[in-house]
Amino acid sequence: MEVAIIVVALVALLAVVVLLRVIRQRDEVTGQRDEASRQRDQATRELASLKAAEAARLAEIEKARRDLDTYFKGMAADVLRANSQAFLEQAREQFAGQAKLSDSDLEKRQQAIDALVKPVQDSLGRSSGSGSTTSSRSGRAPMRD
Repeated sequence: MEVAIIVVALVALLAVVVLLRVIRQRDEVTGQRDEASRQRDQATRELASLKAAEAARLAEIEKARRDLDTYFKGMAADVLRANSQAFLEQAREQFAGQAKLSDSDLEKRQQAIDALVKPVQDSLGRSSGSGSTTSSRSGRAPMRD
């Protein structure tokens, strides 16, 4: 019976050793799980921080885009205004030049017409015998009704 007691004692001792190993493994796994949980929590905080930083950067980028849009619209308006003024000034100069040419051409035509009409006017003035053939305004023959 002593052998049976020794066997039972050895089996009990073996069970205690196995139980201690299982408890130690459980503690190791629990520690690993706790560490993994801490790492997950840290990663979650870092992710939240990165998301907030990304949102801030996106907001800055959007603000910069709006600022650039406003700047370029202002620049375009300034350039358009300057180009319009330059165009209008060139148009005024062109019209002034054309007006001078037209006035000069009109004066030459008037002189040519006067040169053509003067002999006829002189001839009419001599044939009618009256001395009142000159106009008070332009030196042309008076019109008859």
